[in-house]
Amino acid sequence: MPREHYRVEKWEAYPFPGAAVPFLVLLPDNASDKNPVPVLFCIPGSDQTKEELAGETSPDLDQPSVQQPGNNAMAFHYVRQGWAAIVVDNAGTGEEGDAEHAAGRSSHDYENLARFLLEMDWSWLGYTSYADQCILDWVKTRPWAQKKPYYPQRLLPGNGTHDGSGQPEPGYLCLRI
Repeated sequence: MPREHYRVEKWEAYPFPGAAVPFLVLLPDNASDKNPVPVLFCIPGSDQTKEELAGETSPDLDQPSVQQPGNNAMAFHYVRQGWAAIVVDNAGTGEEGDAEHAAGRSSHDYENLARFLLEMDWSWLGYTSYADQCILDWVKTRPWAQKKPYYPQRLLPGNGTHDGSGQPEPGYLCLRI
């Protein structure tokens, strides 16, 4: 979907057959194979969704974006600075928590998800990390992504605010690709 000075795309990764992991890609208008841009991988905290970090109002992207996104709309703020932003929910949250909503339970039912994953010989963190790695591998094949080594940035837990410095905020996991 085109937005002012960037576009937002919705993709799905399939780390396992039948296991869809939706994610958003925010690309500045100038991103292309002739002009690759740096990429930031954004993962919201446990009480937010990828749409909130992207400044979007709907998982379907069929509504206009938020008029004045808040300080924690990290992906929105970075794409406006010329970075591409990849935004993915943690396992069991956001769209991946829709089954919990339909069942009348919390959208953050980590206990049942963790139990199901353990029954399949996976931990919650292992599954989430593997799904994120699949998306990261895909991003590295995109012509608009700068082909530089990536490095993780260790961030402190908490709800930081975006101060316009171009630096990732405390409270969110970010990888510059």
